[in-house]
Amino acid sequence: MRKYLNNTLRLILARSIMMTVVGLSVPFMLDTALFRQEAYMLMAVISKGNTILSGYLYGFRPSGHWMHVQSDSTGLYLYMLNIALLSVAGSLVYTIGLKKKELSARGIALFTVFVRYLLAFKLLQYGLNKVFKYQFFQPEPNILYTPFGMLPKELLYWSVNGISYGFSLFTGALECLAGMLLLWRRTFVSGAIAAFVILVQVAAVNFCYDISVKILSLYLLLLAGILLFPYLKSIIRFLAGAAVPPLPGIRNNAGSTRRYGILKYTVILLMLGCTLYPYVISGNYNDDRTPRPPYHGAYSPERIIMNGDTFGKDELAWKRIFVHRKQYLIVQDDQDIMQDYPFSYGAGGGLYMEDPSGARSELFFETKDSLRYTITGIWQGDSLRMDVIRDGYKQLPALQQGFHWRVDE
Repeated sequence: MRKYLNNTLRLILARSIMMTVVGLSVPFMLDTALFRQEAYMLMAVISKGNTILSGYLYGFRPSGHWMHVQSDSTGLYLYMLNIALLSVAGSLVYTIGLKKKELSARGIALFTVFVRYLLAFKLLQYGLNKVFKYQFFQPEPNILYTPFGMLPKELLYWSVNGISYGFSLFTGALECLAGMLLLWRRTFVSGAIAAFVILVQVAAVNFCYDISVKILSLYLLLLAGILLFPYLKSIIRFLAGAAVPPLPGIRNNAGSTRRYGILKYTVILLMLGCTLYPYVISGNYNDDRTPRPPYHGAYSPERIIMNGDTFGKDELAWKRIFVHRKQYLIVQDDQDIMQDYPFSYGAGGGLYMEDPSGARSELFFETKDSLRYTITGIWQGDSLRMDVIRDGYKQLPALQQGFHWRVDE
């Protein structure tokens, strides 16, 4: 009887883990550039259902909206708890109610393939993001002119990585290599070891720099751990310097060879298509070289005329203004405090803004020479004329790609 109970509990636990892993994959699988609108609509439905279930089970009832299932949010934590509870309930029904007393080899094989391909997809997705310089993008001018100590840790880490194309390329290539190794049975253990090492470092960075993808990194680390678990004894023996017998061959229990092969390469092509799509469609394979929008850069005011009153350089409260690539006008005051204003480009090429109070602004840039501009227009209901100098932020030391073999060079 005791042996029966132990075996039943192990089955329930194993099936609960498998169901939980599959259920948790949904929000992370939908994070893709393909079908983004459809994915957003599906996630909205999932978020609403998750909020309703959480309200029923735990009394969480946010007013006026549902809790979005997104990176490191309350909604995601509740989604994880709900998936775990549903998985345990489903496993109990399947094991005891339907009297399924053993894990089938085919089911284990399909689950292993699912874990391998999901982990490979995420590694390729994030690896290519680094290779093509999308994840660690070059710091914007306003970041470069912000005092070091005023930047949050997350932004500091992102910015430091963003100034080195070589480092971004190197780390991205390692993630892509690990992802590709996971796609073949003969190399997936090597890929899982590489992925585990990479993801330990990624998780450490996310926690130590308070980067808001902690749950995703832990989930991917769990996937790598699941793949390595059957080989744990051999890995420990190898690390201890003991003799390790050859690993047993991985049998293909997922289906017939021909059918499985066709499905496999279809999935691989689809996976590569999803991960490469945003770069192919944009034609951008190095974000550092992407053309920036009009007037992008940093500007130092020399004179401001506001409603006919002139303010000289020593009287200005505005230290710099920035035009951000994501269409934000950012003002840096003399205390180095930044205030951003979202804008759109108007019909005449001006920067059009409207703040929450309804005050409208529209600014026009007039070129005087290669470095000097005059900005005219309306700023929050007041007439404005401003003479500015364009700062050469690309000449700042942080963006120089020098390399030294010797300290005395």
